[in-house]
Amino acid sequence: MLLLVSAAISGIFLLAAASLSEYILDNYFERTDYIRRRDDASAEKFQEYVTENRIVSGDYAMIDYWLWKNQESSLELIDGGRIVYMDGRTGLTEEEAEFDLDAEESISLYKIDFADKTMVVSITGVYDYSLYSIATIIVICLTFILFLAVFLYGMRGRIHYILMLKQEIELLEGGSLDYRITIRGNDELTELAEGLDSMRKSFKKQITEAEYLSRTNQRMVTEISHDLRTPLTSVLLYSEILQNGGRLSEEQRQVYLEKIVRKVQHMRDLSDHLLDYALVPSGNAVPSSEPMTVRDAFYDELSDFCGYLDDQGFDVEAEPEWRDGKILADPESISRIFNNISSNIQKYADRSRPVSVDFQYGDGSFALIFRNRIAVDACPSDSSGIGIRSVAAIMESLSGRCEVEEKDGCFTATIVFKAK
Repeated sequence: MLLLVSAAISGIFLLAAASLSEYILDNYFERTDYIRRRDDASAEKFQEYVTENRIVSGDYAMIDYWLWKNQESSLELIDGGRIVYMDGRTGLTEEEAEFDLDAEESISLYKIDFADKTMVVSITGVYDYSLYSIATIIVICLTFILFLAVFLYGMRGRIHYILMLKQEIELLEGGSLDYRITIRGNDELTELAEGLDSMRKSFKKQITEAEYLSRTNQRMVTEISHDLRTPLTSVLLYSEILQNGGRLSEEQRQVYLEKIVRKVQHMRDLSDHLLDYALVPSGNAVPSSEPMTVRDAFYDELSDFCGYLDDQGFDVEAEPEWRDGKILADPESISRIFNNISSNIQKYADRSRPVSVDFQYGDGSFALIFRNRIAVDACPSDSSGIGIRSVAAIMESLSGRCEVEEKDGCFTATIVFKAK
């Protein structure tokens, strides 16, 4: 379309400029004696040629040579009122040789002195043709320049758009995937820009998903690694008790051995869960929760929780209330929750103050509330918070929630399960 528009504008200019130049030259030739002056100059030039070469009136070969060198001129030799030579021709017919001076008033006649005699010479020329030719060449050149100017002006916006796309692609190469590609117009460049923007969105989505998976994997590995520390510490503690407990009865030894076995089984479950999670690249591996009674879900874990903290020098106040009804939970998640809570209590709780565990039944929910006093020399603000984040992530996977509050030196963690 741009080529057609440029051609149309250039064609109109060509016709107008050609007509205008022809009109100007015609007026110039009519209003001035340009042709006469050129004829006079040609006559002088011919006279100089004749004089220098001592040409006689009948030496038509030399006259032909002058005409060949001055092709824009036309020459006739007149002798006795008759034309004896006309532009390289001799032996003219009677009709061609006739010369009527009155009828040829517009012809320029000059007396030329040949070596043998003086003759009348008629010299004319198509001098205007050269000017018309020059004007035509100038008009064609101007038309071509105009065509290029119109085309390049029309392409200016496209070229600017191409340069803009180049700069935006450089931004994308630098990693600025949030920068939106400019989409303008309705042509092939627009389709290219739309394709680049779609590619940008696709890359951004892939990178976002990869970063999310990386963060999720890192979080899961960190949480499970953190969760493994508490049962491992318990195993070491119970092993030391067995190793150094010379006064323990056989029944007490059996109790500690059962605790060690349960902790080791829990550690094995955590490692299996970590392996299962690593095999699911989408990050959707979650514990298989199922409806459980409150007693089945918390009895053993609460007993181990109290026993472990008691061995660590804490006084635990827990008055469980076992009601009917079920909650959405799974043993592995419950064990991880108690392990993380006990680990935090061991690190930051004041051993001189009791740790309380309360049960709270609500409409469609069940809550475990852990309370303890923060030790004076403890600094929870320096904690990485992995344990609490792990509990929150577990509760989210179980459609529950974890609420933590720290006020006036008292730490409260409320674990809310969804009732079924």
